[in-house]
Amino acid sequence: MLTKNVVEFLYSTASMQRWNDHIRVDGFTELDKQAHKAMILYVLGRHEEDEGTKPNWRVLVEGLIFEYIHRSFLTDIKPPVFHELVRECKRELNDWVYKQVDERVPDLDKGLRSRMEDWFDKSDNPLEKQLVRAAHYLATQWEFAVIYRLNEGRYGIEETKKEIESELLNHKNLAGTRQVVFGGPTKNFIDLVGQLRYQKRWAQSERLPSTSVLGHSLIVAMFGYMCNLQRGRKDAETLEDFWRGLFHDLPEVLTRDIVSPVKKNVAGLDEVISRVENKLINEKILPLLPEHWRKDMLRITQGFDAASLMKACDNLAAYMEVKLSQESGVTSRHMEEAAKAMEKQYKDKVIDGIDFGKLFV
Repeated sequence: MLTKNVVEFLYSTASMQRWNDHIRVDGFTELDKQAHKAMILYVLGRHEEDEGTKPNWRVLVEGLIFEYIHRSFLTDIKPPVFHELVRECKRELNDWVYKQVDERVPDLDKGLRSRMEDWFDKSDNPLEKQLVRAAHYLATQWEFAVIYRLNEGRYGIEETKKEIESELLNHKNLAGTRQVVFGGPTKNFIDLVGQLRYQKRWAQSERLPSTSVLGHSLIVAMFGYMCNLQRGRKDAETLEDFWRGLFHDLPEVLTRDIVSPVKKNVAGLDEVISRVENKLINEKILPLLPEHWRKDMLRITQGFDAASLMKACDNLAAYMEVKLSQESGVTSRHMEEAAKAMEKQYKDKVIDGIDFGKLFV
């Protein structure tokens, strides 16, 4: 169930900094890493389908969410230490995480909560688990390529490089890993979407925590997934909405964010923006994907605004970005006006059986 408590919990990774013992640029939060990982997972899953393997997409998406939750509690542990802890006391560590989940988010969907234990404690779904691990290390490698240039020559940096390369070799049996590591066409797609971490939301206002377009996209996708679980929708529809949420701001990697006040107050601008975005998607983004994937990506990106539930999830994410910043003592007239407008818009509003009025308060 998507409640205010669950919503706030899902944003906890926005404040978690990665590579914080290295020289780094802005844009390396755990939320951004997990969002990039999700986009990479889509690519890896599609490549496996092309090879004749059929991964279970529901298991893939839920595995991604489970590991997101897991990392929310354990991400500050340095990777070598974390992996050693998992080897030595995996069961005890997982039990501790489950206890934290039950205390922190007791209203998490019960079925999802139960399947989380299955994901970590059982040996089922080996392909899906390998795909999620591969996506994890490919996202890490993308970040490290930036980190490495800033830290070249520092003690330990070469060892970290070898560790990441070694982990990726463990996944060379996957078609998608080979494509990305050895420079296949989809490598450029993954590189492009990764740049969404540098585009900040609410560019006109300072906020805490600062969130990117990349991280925002994963939040919207998870909101949509949990709403659809609550509604009891079929897997295919639920998964479609997840990918819609994840890729709904994909054009912004080329256009950057056009802020709402401009969109709303310039007559006819929405139509022009939509036309420009569609043109850029067709000319710059779709050519980075195999031809037989492109129809699906167009459907995902172009169907977002027509999906009223997902649009509400998008607005809820924007609303929480404002409210969390205000709770941290950082606000602006622009954000306050936006929050009040959204509260008015969603007051007592129920969409597809979900009471959004209770979330916009």
